[in-house]
Parts: sequence; structure tokens; C-alpha cells
Amino acid sequence: MERVGLAPGTMIGGYRILAPLGSGAMGAVYRARDADGMEVAMKTLHPSVIADAEARQRLQREIKVLSRIRHHGVARVIDAEADGDEMFIVTELIEGPTLEEEIDAGGKLGAEDLFNLADQLYEALTAVHAAGVIHRDLKASNVLISAHGPVLIDFGIAQAVGDARVTRTGLVMGTPAYLAPELVEGAEPSMATDWWGWAAMIAFAATGRPPFGVRPIDAVLARARSGQVDLAGLGPRTARALLGALNPHPDERTPPGVVVEQLRLAWLQGDPAVLPADAATSVVDAGAATAVISPTSAPSPVGAAAAPPGAGQSAPGVIAGGDTRVMAAASAGLAAVDPGAAASAGDDGGAEADADLVDEPAEFYVRPTVAHRTWATLALGVPLLVAAASWPGPVLIVFGIAWLVFRLVGVVFDSVHSRREARGGISGSDGVVQGLLAPWLAIRALVGAVPAVLVTIAGLLPTGGLAWWMLDNHKVVVGAGPDSDPQAYQWVLLGSAVVVFVLMWFGPLTGLTRLGARIVVNKVIPRGWGTATAWVVSALVTFILWQLMVSSHVPVWAPFPGPPHLVW
Repeated sequence: MERVGLAPGTMIGGYRILAPLGSGAMGAVYRARDADGMEVAMKTLHPSVIADAEARQRLQREIKVLSRIRHHGVARVIDAEADGDEMFIVTELIEGPTLEEEIDAGGKLGAEDLFNLADQLYEALTAVHAAGVIHRDLKASNVLISAHGPVLIDFGIAQAVGDARVTRTGLVMGTPAYLAPELVEGAEPSMATDWWGWAAMIAFAATGRPPFGVRPIDAVLARARSGQVDLAGLGPRTARALLGALNPHPDERTPPGVVVEQLRLAWLQGDPAVLPADAATSVVDAGAATAVISPTSAPSPVGAAAAPPGAGQSAPGVIAGGDTRVMAAASAGLAAVDPGAAASAGDDGGAEADADLVDEPAEFYVRPTVAHRTWATLALGVPLLVAAASWPGPVLIVFGIAWLVFRLVGVVFDSVHSRREARGGISGSDGVVQGLLAPWLAIRALVGAVPAVLVTIAGLLPTGGLAWWMLDNHKVVVGAGPDSDPQAYQWVLLGSAVVVFVLMWFGPLTGLTRLGARIVVNKVIPRGWGTATAWVVSALVTFILWQLMVSSHVPVWAPFPGPPHLVW
């Protein structure tokens, strides 16, 4: 039967209600305890809406969605009841404030905390997308900050890729301050729109302010459509990364992985602000509501869109606590809004601040960020590693040449952009100077390899060297005969190759080598299908090489005279 309320002590579905955690227009979340004494979070529908087919469908959708995701950044489903008069979903209890509450109480995040937030939410959202799910309502109030990191919550309007919309045709559901511009124009929710919301959350955490203001709603959406992001007070590296991720044109947005790497560099290398924080756009309370927007509604007056935030107007459809309402915000109406006028009239200098961030002063230059391509790089490295057991000589030559090429590419890249940073911009003489410096850069690349080589030798002697000596001197005999089986030497070669690869890749002064590898991999292996193809080929080649190894293939040492002899 329907419950009038869930007061503390109420039993529902075998769970005892302890206290309310939050409530919205559709339902409420409670702290509850199961029969074993474990505290959980229980989400239920309000009795007044439990007969609403759309509300029931949304709760059923949330149960389905959360059950597909396995990641520590998403609350785990423990139990659920999708039918009957009492519908609920029980998840693990995440202790901690929302990201919105955290920023409101403690202010904007520092560079290290901002990188960690972006990186962990990047991993969580990647897991959500890998499960074939689109969240659709990413915002600061839908992220809990637990002791173990941020956790995504509220998948009530999420949808699986390819599923029909939960909301009615012609309506767009989301929170205006975090709503990708293409959604307002009628595009389907996608992973790209989720990543736009992710970037807006990171911008909010970086500045302590909603990136496009909060009201009036038409002005917020107009700023988002024109790319007028409030990033005042941020350093040029951070601002450029977030500005690129919030580009109103989906095809031109900076990839989220590049944004995370840019924030990591801003933390490690420093990123002093171009503009003082007090030059930032002034906004009102950030308690933005989730809104349903009708692209076919009548346009709002231009004057309302241009009214300054916090000027005493209440945003249409905004309810305290983040409830959902239907409002008029036509794409046609937005097109009539002058984004420049909206920003200049309502942001107390925010338009000028945004212009400064887009067109940086000449004395500032930010080197481009090279995306990490870990999986693509591994696809190239794994077959080479396995081949070392059967062709140690050729593999050593190939690896050495590739390593030096990667290092040289990294050294050249670092040299070019270091000079541009010192100069404050690009010069027409960059190519000539680079040509003149080529001999010195080659020497720098070779000299920089010495520490890594020395550390690799030091690491190889007590591992692969010792194992080879024990086999050569019959300290250990692997096999039935008086001498060890040839395959035993191949296993030592494989283990030695692992030591060499790891130490030469992560040893001292190898950062530029890895940078060069990223540059080369980004050039030769396209994202997506390119990485997938590389792994298919890599798996096939690795399998063949493995079969040769286990068949006691005689190792090829050419161009070296033969295997080392450590008999004494």
C-alpha cells in the first residue's frame, strides 16, 4: 500500500528508515539500515507521483542503468523494487557533501585538487559510457565528495545508448548551467553532451562560479551557445583547456583526456592567473534546477535575456533544491538574444574578462598538450616485448632506435615550445632556429639517455644477468638433461626484456622520451578505430610470437655474435 510518509523507524522492503537525506519533486532519498545492520541509501517515489507512469519509468530506468555500471565512482546497487505500490532503489551509502556544497563552503579548488577531481570524474564517466549509458544530468549537485573521491549519483534521467527518451518528444531535460548547447537545438543526448557537462562542472570547481551564470535562464543558454565562459581568475593553461572543452561546436571541443592532462601540467608546472579573481563575472546563488526545455516554445523577450543576473528577477521554473520544471526556452528565441549584450549587461565586466581569455596577451604562450595514448602505445610494445624471447638481437636494435627517435622528437618539441613560452608567442624564425640547433638537440638527446641506460644496466645485472649466470654455471638446471632446456633461456630473455623496457621507459630523464612517443603515436595511430585495429594486429602478432617461443625456437642474436657467456 502507499505510505503517507517515511518517518524514522518505518519499515519498507525489509529496510528500516533512519533519516531523510534529500527530497525533490519526484521522490526522496533516505538513510536506511538493512537486516544485517548495514546502512544504505534508499530512493523512493513520493506517493503523489507513484501512479505517474513517467516517474515509474524513470526509477525503473535508474535501476537498470546502475545495475550495468561497475566502478567505484558510481554508487553500487544493492537492492531494488521496480514493481508494485512501493518502488525503491537501494544503493551503497556515500557519506559526504555534494560538489556544489563543497565549493560553496570551501571555495574554488586548488590546482592539485582540481586535477584529481577532473581525473577521477573522467574515469567514472568513462566507465559509465563503457557500460553504454548516458548520464544526461551531470552537474555539481549530482556529484558526492566521499572520503575515497567523487561519486556520480542521480541516474534518474540517464538512458542507455540507443534507448528511447524517457521524456516526451520535443522536450530536453537537464540543468541549464550544465546543458550542452546542441541539446537545446534538438540534438539527441550523447556521450559528447555528457563530456560538456563534465567540463562545466570542472569549470565551476575551478572558479567557484557557474561557468555561464544562473539566471535568467535565456541568458545562461545564450552564453553557452556563444562560448562565453566565465573563467576569470584562472591561469592560461587551465582556462584554455576548459574553454576548448566548452566550445559550443561539438566537433571542435578539446577531448576530455587532453583537458585532464592539461590540468595535470597546470598543477605540476604551475599556471599563474592572467586575470585577478576579482575581475570575474559576478553571479548569484548557484542552486540551479534541473529544467525541461521546449525547443518549440515561444521565445522569451530579449530584454529578459539581457537582464543582469541577481537583478531581482526570479528564473522561470527554478525551484530551490533542484526540482524539475517545464519552462519556455526556444532555440529560436535564443537566436534572437544578443549574447554580447547579455554578457556585458549582466556580468559586470565578464565579457571583457572572457575576451581576454580567448585572445591572450602576447606575453603569454601555452604549449599544446599531447594526449596520452597508453593503450595504443601498449599495442606497439607488447609484440616487441614477446619477440625479445626469440629475437633478442634484432629487438634490442629496434627498441634502441625507436627509443632514441622518440627521445629526439620529445627534445625537439620541448625546445620549440620552451622558446615560444620564453618569447611569449610564435616567431617566423622558429624553423630556421630549429635547423641550426639540430646538432645540439641530437647531442642533448644522446646525453640524456645515459642515466636511463646506466640505471637499466644496474637493474638488469641482479635480475636477468644473475638468472643467466645461474643457468650457464649449472647452479640451476631447468629440464631433464645435464644442461638447462633452451626454453629456460628464452624465459630469462623475456624477463630481461621486461626489465629493460620498464627502466628505459620510466627511468631517470625519460619524460621527454615518453612525450616523443605520444607525439608519434598520435600521428600514426588514429583514435577509436585506429587503436582498435592496432590491438587486433598486436594480439595476432603476439600470439604467433608466443607460439614460436613455447616451441623452443632458437634465439636469433644477429647482428651480435651470440649469447653472453657468463661461465666462471
